[in-house]
Amino acid sequence: MAETNEYTEDLRRIRSLLVVTSLQKRDDLKAVKLIRAYTGKLKWKPFSNMLIDAGVWRYAVEKRGYDPKCVFCHPDVLQAHPATSLYYRGLCGLSLKAAKSYFGAVEALESGSRRAVLKPEKALKMARTYNAFICSIIDNSTDWTLENGNRTIIATLGITIDGVMRNKVGEIAEERIRTLLVEWLVGSGLVLEPQIGKEDAYTSDCSIFELQNGVTMQFSSEPDVAFSRGDELLAVIEIKGGVDPAGALERYGAATKHSSIRSRSVLGAAISTSSRWKRLSWRNGSVTTGLWKRPSASSRSCTTPRHVSASSERSFTTRYGSRNAVSQDCPWPGALVARAVTSNHHHVTNGAFAMTPLTLNPNATILFQGDSVTDAGRTASLDPATALGEGYPALIAKRLAGSGVTVINRGISGHRVYDLEARWTEDCIALQPDVVSILIGINDTWRRYDSDLLSPIPKFEASYRRMLDRIRAETSAKIALLEPFVLPIPDDRVEWREDLDPRIHAVRKLAREYNTILITLDGIFAEAATREDMAHWAEDGVHPTAAGHELIADVWMKAVLGK
Repeated sequence: MAETNEYTEDLRRIRSLLVVTSLQKRDDLKAVKLIRAYTGKLKWKPFSNMLIDAGVWRYAVEKRGYDPKCVFCHPDVLQAHPATSLYYRGLCGLSLKAAKSYFGAVEALESGSRRAVLKPEKALKMARTYNAFICSIIDNSTDWTLENGNRTIIATLGITIDGVMRNKVGEIAEERIRTLLVEWLVGSGLVLEPQIGKEDAYTSDCSIFELQNGVTMQFSSEPDVAFSRGDELLAVIEIKGGVDPAGALERYGAATKHSSIRSRSVLGAAISTSSRWKRLSWRNGSVTTGLWKRPSASSRSCTTPRHVSASSERSFTTRYGSRNAVSQDCPWPGALVARAVTSNHHHVTNGAFAMTPLTLNPNATILFQGDSVTDAGRTASLDPATALGEGYPALIAKRLAGSGVTVINRGISGHRVYDLEARWTEDCIALQPDVVSILIGINDTWRRYDSDLLSPIPKFEASYRRMLDRIRAETSAKIALLEPFVLPIPDDRVEWREDLDPRIHAVRKLAREYNTILITLDGIFAEAATREDMAHWAEDGVHPTAAGHELIADVWMKAVLGK
């Protein structure tokens, strides 16, 4: 109990310091002063350029008499004083994380750093985004006032404090889990380099450890902990410091993205509850948990596998920080160990989790649907209706030549999920296929960054779900879902992860719900890029090269047909 109080007090102290520091700084008040002091002449019209609603302008400026720049965001003000982004973001109620998803990191801008430079095009993008939110808020309010806006700023400040607090909890958890791992490995005599004592486990800043049997353990950010032998990735650990189920599942999803791991078991270092482990058993397998407790004088072993109650979870929280010796009988120190065991009718392939491979009738029809990755030149041919393009559908058709199976390609370059749904009757239901293979989603992300065209995840998932519902209701087809993917080439593709990752998780969620074949292309290409240059697989990070299409065809054949 003493440890629990100490741990809880640490968290309280951190939160208190964050609150006090934020209230003392009140950067939002500094931003207001900068806005009011700005004397430059501002051109607001045409309103459409600024995404300002004319009716909202009349209400706020003409009826209420507010200073326009205190309600609406102008790019000239942002460029002159980037720190004012904090004020406008607060009016919108946008957290730092949400703002980052729209235009990248803004902390440096809002901190008032002299090194922070805001280019005109980004200033305009930020102003338009802020104005769209502000207009929507005012338009949907019965009696909005600037005082209401200031209250929203205070609420946003609270959200920011909470986010920083969660990050701090995560940092503490990572530090303690890593300390426990090093302590146990050193105490077990498994560390070859660096040569440190057990007492140094708490102060060592080394990130790479050479272990017995040629295994290397490395601490990094993605994944948090990796074990490898040569070029082969053996295991990963993703650490979740909080206790919210969504966060734990997100880290679990991050761990499963490392598709080069061939094992059927997933080891997850995290505090958890029985309900959460139940959620992790989506593969129709079983999940068992082993809870490590501090060994008593009479017993130096782990508890037997069992599900853990909420009360056990609370009492176990402090074990992350325990510096007591770990029993040699305990396979993993200071954490729950989960083993997800697949059931007999499911199997794991390289980059795919699927039902038992399908057995096709000689006259079966396979339909490939998607965007340009599937299109691969089909629509540019003289007869798009019968053409297969030059990508993975054509490669699969070639491998099935002579089997009597008909392959149809209906992928169309540039399409998003909504475009696919709009043609679903003609390009899917009317064809009555026996197998439907779907790869869609990358353009839903791409259009956000090149055209400011958003595809919210709930709407993306709902559209995808309606297509799957129609397949089930109007055909007898089996379904294979291919998750969208991107490689970080060129560099701007890195920013896309913020938008693409939730789509990948949405596809995986649908695959679980509809019990479809799932091919984890994002993980497959990431793993392939460790063996050959990224450009070897997809020169622009999106469109596969000939080798990239061969890669997709290979895993598709194994996952869907077992060949």
